[in-house]
Amino acid sequence: MAWCENCAEMIADDKAIPAEDGTTRCPECNSVVVPDDDDEGPPKAPWHFKVLLVGTVIYLIYRLIWFIFWLRQHA
Repeated sequence: MAWCENCAEMIADDKAIPAEDGTTRCPECNSVVVPDDDDEGPPKAPWHFKVLLVGTVIYLIYRLIWFIFWLRQHA
């Protein structure tokens, strides 16, 4: 897939026109298109989000343990 700035749309690889100079052109407006290199998938979660997630899980386990102790005392 490639992006055409003039048409503001994605151009499929089979519809893009290869030029003699090695670039790829749009079939509608004949302008040079930029290849889309975003084929690596969704972005990775930042490290501090993972730390926050681990801390939240540890805290919830801690609260569950104290809830079980509270139930034993009030049952």
